[in-house]
Amino acid sequence: MTVFTDHKRTVDLELRNWDGDDWSPDWSLDFWNVGDLKNLNDDSDVWPEDGPYAALLEKHDLSASEPVYEVEDIDYLIDYANDMINGEGDYADNPSPNTSLFATELD
Repeated sequence: MTVFTDHKRTVDLELRNWDGDDWSPDWSLDFWNVGDLKNLNDDSDVWPEDGPYAALLEKHDLSASEPVYEVEDIDYLIDYANDMINGEGDYADNPSPNTSLFATELD
């Protein structure tokens, strides 16, 4: 699970591979390289469970200290993942039909 916000929407995005029997662990953190993104739920002045997104995360049964990464456009992330899955754009030579994107809007 990886939570992103563009300040218009907050979405939990997961990428998982199907092996015919079971789903792989989520590997979205690696795909979107979140290490370069700002975590808006990280406030060193408060306990993690009191972060600015804590109530929203708990409402959806997520950990209150879950990182919430700031991006310019959620739709871009979704389109980019779908390009990878469908073998389009940067991924034209290598479609990933066993990969699925799971997107959950958090309100």
